[in-house]
Amino acid sequence: MTEIVRPLDAALSVIEDGMTVVVPPDYGGVAMEATRTLIRRGVKHLHMLTLPASSLQADLLIGAGALASIETSAVAVGELGTGPRFAAAATAGTVAIKDATRTIRSCWSQRSGRMSRFSTHPSRTGTAMSGSAAGESSLSWRTPRRKP
Repeated sequence: MTEIVRPLDAALSVIEDGMTVVVPPDYGGVAMEATRTLIRRGVKHLHMLTLPASSLQADLLIGAGALASIETSAVAVGELGTGPRFAAAATAGTVAIKDATRTIRSCWSQRSGRMSRFSTHPSRTGTAMSGSAAGESSLSWRTPRRKP
């Protein structure tokens, strides 16, 4: 029988210095053992793309010196706020940071507009913003308008 599941070290052996890795948000099933394995291996100069944000995973990789750059909308460790290694790297300029909030806001704005058609409750984001001045008040957040 063919082996379907490989040992974690073997699965991660394809990740080399300088590669780009894409990671899910913390609620998306972050592979923390894989993160620890990459740190133990001493991988360096990775470029991380978070979808849409990250937490402990990115913070650990930054603290270990594994990241050269990160494209994210946030690195937050739950209620504790901004990840401490991310904040230190941002202040020191040791990791190149590309802000992905414009892209992420656009996606959430579009999602909000699509979801509003399924709800007429005024407390729902899409409904509350659709047709109100809220969408006009910020240049960075725009809610798509439905055609009549």
